[in-house]
Amino acid sequence: MGRPRLEPFALFLMLAGSVLFPWGWLVGIVLVWWSRRWSVREKLIATLCPPFGFMPAIWLVLGPGPAESCTGGMTASGRAWEHCAGGPSGLTQAVAIAAAIVLTIMPFVTAVYLNRRLRPSRRAPRLSPA
Repeated sequence: MGRPRLEPFALFLMLAGSVLFPWGWLVGIVLVWWSRRWSVREKLIATLCPPFGFMPAIWLVLGPGPAESCTGGMTASGRAWEHCAGGPSGLTQAVAIAAAIVLTIMPFVTAVYLNRRLRPSRRAPRLSPA
């Protein structure tokens, strides 16, 4: 029985670690850099594309945006009125949605790429008994 590989766990932490617990993504990146099965280029890709796993997408969707303020009331004739100002423009909302989609997809793309680039272990192969 061989020793367990840390690479699958590193990929999992890179994907979901930042959502599961605050430092999960960082632990995943440390495990990536500790592994000898990825090149320096692949380790840089893991670190930079995108940083912090899903957290940027979550922050973009749930984070504070431009505030919208609304006022309203009733006219003397009994008609209700409301006026709203501020808030994100349509273009800003479209860009935020596109960025959230890209930031959600990129951790999966990075994990699939790194999984495919895993090199075989550098240990000598076992010889089977004849």
